[in-house]
Amino acid sequence: MNVNFGSNIGRRLLALVLSVALVLAVLPAVPVAVAEDKVLANGAEDGALRFTDDADLKSVRVVVPAFMKDWAPLEGDAQINSWADEQMPNYSADDMDGLCEIYKEQVLAHAAPFSVTVPFDVPLEVATNSDKTELTAMIVAFRDDVMSRTTENSQRHTGVPNEGDYIKYQTGTRSYAISVGTSATVHDDMATLSITMKFNVEYFTTLEQEQAVTEKLGEVMPELELDGKSRYEKIKTIHDWIVNHNEYDHVHVGNESYRTQYTAYGALIDQTSVCQGYAVLFYRMCLEAGIDVRVMAGIATTSSESGRHSWNIVRIDGKYYYVDTTWDDPTVASTGQGVLRWNYFLIGSNKMSQDHDGDPEFKTDEFADAYLISETDYERSYYDDITDDSPSFVRQSLTLGGLLGMNVFMKLPEIDGCDYADSYLEFWFNDDEENAQADVFDPDDRSQDGRLYKFTVSVSSIQMADDINVQFHYFIDGNEYITGIDPFTVENYLKSLIDEPPVGTPWALIELAIAIKNYGFYAQQYLSEYAKTPWVIGEDHNSMDAVADFLYAEELRKDQIEEYAPEILNRVGDIEASSISLTLDTDTAINIFVNIPSDYSGEVLAFVYETGEDYEVVKVTAGRYKITIPGIAAHQLGQDFYPTIMIDGSYVEMRISVLSYVYLCIEEGKPARDVGRALYDYYRATQEYQDYLAYQG
Repeated sequence: MNVNFGSNIGRRLLALVLSVALVLAVLPAVPVAVAEDKVLANGAEDGALRFTDDADLKSVRVVVPAFMKDWAPLEGDAQINSWADEQMPNYSADDMDGLCEIYKEQVLAHAAPFSVTVPFDVPLEVATNSDKTELTAMIVAFRDDVMSRTTENSQRHTGVPNEGDYIKYQTGTRSYAISVGTSATVHDDMATLSITMKFNVEYFTTLEQEQAVTEKLGEVMPELELDGKSRYEKIKTIHDWIVNHNEYDHVHVGNESYRTQYTAYGALIDQTSVCQGYAVLFYRMCLEAGIDVRVMAGIATTSSESGRHSWNIVRIDGKYYYVDTTWDDPTVASTGQGVLRWNYFLIGSNKMSQDHDGDPEFKTDEFADAYLISETDYERSYYDDITDDSPSFVRQSLTLGGLLGMNVFMKLPEIDGCDYADSYLEFWFNDDEENAQADVFDPDDRSQDGRLYKFTVSVSSIQMADDINVQFHYFIDGNEYITGIDPFTVENYLKSLIDEPPVGTPWALIELAIAIKNYGFYAQQYLSEYAKTPWVIGEDHNSMDAVADFLYAEELRKDQIEEYAPEILNRVGDIEASSISLTLDTDTAINIFVNIPSDYSGEVLAFVYETGEDYEVVKVTAGRYKITIPGIAAHQLGQDFYPTIMIDGSYVEMRISVLSYVYLCIEEGKPARDVGRALYDYYRATQEYQDYLAYQG
C-alpha cells in the first residue's frame, strides 16, 4: 500500500521502513519441549539481527514435535530457507486471532507455503526513531508470538477428529518468515505497518491421503456397529480393531525420511505403522465415536532398552485411563503372528508409570486438572454393557445412616450439548405427585468405584411398602429431557435379598434385610394407631407383608439390656427429665422431655458438654421442653449420648441411647414393645454385618 505522508515525519518513517534488512536465521531442529529462546543470526551475536538495504526481515524456525527423535531438516538448511522467497498464496487478517484461524484453515487444507498479512501498530516515536533497536525488538516479539500462538491454536484439543492432536502428530517441521511492508499509515501517535508472516509446514501425508483416511473411516466406523454399545464396549471395539488390522512397521522404523510410518494413513490404509500411527488412529476413531481421548508421548522402557513412544489416554466414567494399542499388539518371535491382548487397556497411572514416562507437558498442574487420570486400572462391571446413548438407571441400594434412604445409581454418559449441572432426580410416593421431592445432581456423590452417580430418596419407616416413582430430569442444548423407570419399593428390595439372594450374599446381610423389614412392619402397626396425625394402612400407605420371627429379641427381657437404661448423671436445681420418645421417620431421633418452672422465661440450652455441640430445643407447653438428638444411624442405636440441659441456675446431665427407649418399653403389654424389639434386632443385625465386613478386611 502506498501512502502520501505529506510531512517530514512521514518521509522519515518511510525511509526507516525501507531500511529494515534481510535476515535469515535457522534454529537447529529441537524438540518443542526444549525449544530455545535465542535466535542465531548467521554467525552474529545471539539475538542480534543484521540489516541490509533489503525490505524484508526474515527469520525461519524449525520445530520438531516432541514425540519424534531429533533430526536435521530432510533437505538441509539451504533448501528449507529457500522457500521464503517463493511465490505463495497470501491471505489478509485483521488481527492476531484472525491470523491464527487462517493458519489453522490452511494447515487443515495441507497448504504450503502460504502467507498472511496483518496490520501491526507501533508508537510513532518508535517508528521514526533513527535507532531501529526498539522497532526491531517489537517486530521480533511479534514474530515469536505468531510462532507460538499459531502452533498452539492449530493443535488445541477441540474434540474434532482431524484437529488437535491429529494435527500435532501428523505434521513435522514448521518454518516461519516475516517481512515488513515498504509503506505505512500514520494515525494520531501510532504508525501501522503491514507485516506478512510466511509459513511452511511439513505434512506427513498428502491431502489426497487424508481424504483417503476420511473415506476409509466412513466405511469402517459403521462396520464396528458402535451405536447402542456402552462406552467400554466402544473403546474396546476400537482397540481390538486397530490391533487386528495394523502391524508394527519394522521395515521403516529408524528411517526418518519415511514419514508415513507416523500416520493414521499408515495404520489405516497401509495397515503398518510405528507407535505414533497406532496412537493417532486410536485418537481419530475414538473422537469419531464421541469419546474424549488424547495422544501422549514420552519415554517407554522395556527390559532391554528405552526410547521415544506414543500412547493414549481415554475418558470413561468421569476419569481417564491409559491405552497403549502398540504394546497390546506384540509380534511373537516364534510364530511371527500378532497376538491381541489387553495388558495396556484402560490401565491406571500406578501400572503405566512402571514403564511409560510422559513428556513434561503432561506433568503440569494444568494438564492434571483438565485430565483426571485414574491411579488404578479400570474394573469392568456388568453395567459396562448398558448403552451410553442416554442416562440409564443401573441399580439401587439402601442407606442405613441417620436417614433411611434408597440410593438410585445412574450411568450418565457424555452427550453432545448435555450439561448435567442442572439435572435432578424427582421422586414421589404412590400417587402423591403433588408432594414430589428432588435430589439435585452432585458430581462428587458417586458409587464406590466412581463410575456411577448416586441420588438418594429419603424413606420413612412407614413408607417401605410405598411405590417410589422416580424421574431423572436433564438438559441438552437448553431443552429438558425426562427419563424414568417402573416404580419400586424398599420392601421389594429387601425381599429380593431375603428370598433370592445373589450368589455369594453373606448370611449377615440377609439377616439385616430381615431385621429392617420387621422394623418397617412393626413401625407401621404402632404409628398407624399412635401417631399424632392419624392415618390408615392400605389407604395412606401400602401395607407391609407379614414378618419373620425376631432374630435376637424373641425372648428379650428388660434385665438383658440393663446396660441401656437411661441415667441421670447430675442434676442441680429446678429442672428434671420427665420422659423420652423416638422419632421413627426418615430420621431416627431421640426426644428428651424436661420440666422446668412454668414461670421461667429465660433461654433453655441443650448441648454436648465435651464438644459444645448444640441440640434443638422446642417449647412444648409452659414449663415443658423437647430436646432432640437427630440423625442416629442404624449402627448407632446402642451408642450412648451425653446431653446437658441447662437453664439459669439449674442443669441436668444424662446418658441415653435409642436402646434406652427399647429398655423402657420392652415389658409385656406396652404398645411400643414390638417396635422396641424390632429396633433391637435392627441394631444387633447391623452390628453383626459390620463385624462381617471387618472380618473380610
